[in-house]
Amino acid sequence: MTSERQLFKTFGMRGRVNQDLTADVILNLGRAFGSYLGSSKTVVVGRDPRTSGNMFSMAAISGLNSVGVNVIDIGMVPTPALCYLVPKLKTDGGFMITASHNPPEWNGVKVITREGTAPLPDQEIEIERIYFDRSFKSVDWSNLGQAGDRSSALGEYIDDLIARFTGLPVDSSGFTVAIDGGGGANSSVTPSVLRRLGCDTRTINCVTDGFFSGRPPEPKIETLTEFARMCAELRVDFGVAHDGDGDRAVFVDGEGKIYLGDRTFALNCYWALRDKPGETIVTNIATSSIIHDVAEAVKAKVELTPVGEPQIVQKMKETKALVGGEENGSFIWREWSLTRDGVLASVAMLDLMIKTRKSLPELDSLFPKRSQVKAGIDCSGDLLLPIMRKIRDDIPDAEEVILVDGIRLGFADREWVLIRPSGTEHKIRVFSEASTETRAQELNGLGMSLTRKAIEELAT
Repeated sequence: MTSERQLFKTFGMRGRVNQDLTADVILNLGRAFGSYLGSSKTVVVGRDPRTSGNMFSMAAISGLNSVGVNVIDIGMVPTPALCYLVPKLKTDGGFMITASHNPPEWNGVKVITREGTAPLPDQEIEIERIYFDRSFKSVDWSNLGQAGDRSSALGEYIDDLIARFTGLPVDSSGFTVAIDGGGGANSSVTPSVLRRLGCDTRTINCVTDGFFSGRPPEPKIETLTEFARMCAELRVDFGVAHDGDGDRAVFVDGEGKIYLGDRTFALNCYWALRDKPGETIVTNIATSSIIHDVAEAVKAKVELTPVGEPQIVQKMKETKALVGGEENGSFIWREWSLTRDGVLASVAMLDLMIKTRKSLPELDSLFPKRSQVKAGIDCSGDLLLPIMRKIRDDIPDAEEVILVDGIRLGFADREWVLIRPSGTEHKIRVFSEASTETRAQELNGLGMSLTRKAIEELAT
């Protein structure tokens, strides 16, 4: 649920350019974030390739400078690079202009803490309070913050990531990898990293493009058909596609099969934990049960959180978990950074294939196949919570009931159905997973039926 005094959603804020989201909004959010931090602090500002990125970046810098905060402008970068660079440069926070996987007419902001992570809920609430109360701490002319350019910082991120993986145990020069940058911020980064690690690369949509004219910025089955065909024609070892700001990685094999994000997230966890029993995996309530299969294989435990990177990062801090991620193709490895990183996920997949001498289909076949169904019902925003309360009062028999985020009913063989209010739309989402498509459809029908019943009862 959102309120009139809420800016931040699942992670950051987004809106349609010059409609919901204007330069004034970004200016004042910069003033609010700077006022929260205090004068004489330093913030790293970056942006993805969207056509409005430069306009909003200048507005953010002006807002931050007006309250005495200094800015390091690193230009066009992937969000994971900014999150990595904030602590590396020993700054006090980050301000990333991005709408992630949203269409090109959208933009937004991700506010980053000094640790390079999403802020905690109480931090977001305080920044929102300052924004809505207009309680900005402006400074006089002699104490204004200053802005400096450091466009070389992206190269530092790339060099550090390559250094982290230098000396792979088997030569990767025989690997052919296809990259679909989608015109986003990773369009030149992933090809550069993989080439320097010895791979032969093939690219599509790898020129940054604020209009995302090659394909929409969200990498999913519907938008990756051309890329999947390319991977099959070239018989690559694997292909990887990114979203607009580069924190997601969606994988394709040499047959052109597109893999669901939670399966490849689980393989990334398998890579990180194969030789480290007793670790913890953090993921959200909507992630496939394959993560439990992987956890059993590597002797790890799983912690479930509400949907959203901030919740996952918070739980990783609490549990000192080594890995975390979500079903949308995101992977967090604590030894690198406490943020999801699409380039890291790509290199980790390469490293796993080299070390195990297995192809992507062979790695995927190590764990049980599962079928998923995703659906939703539109409803008025003020009904979202009453609907969920109504469903909760009428929960059917199940082997397990988890109320971490919405209502998840668990059944035998790790089958489940999740009913939860969307964090970004006026919609109740119903996700289900089972060992067969028929059973997954049946469970999804149960969730949809419970939701419709609640809506009808509220209406009467």
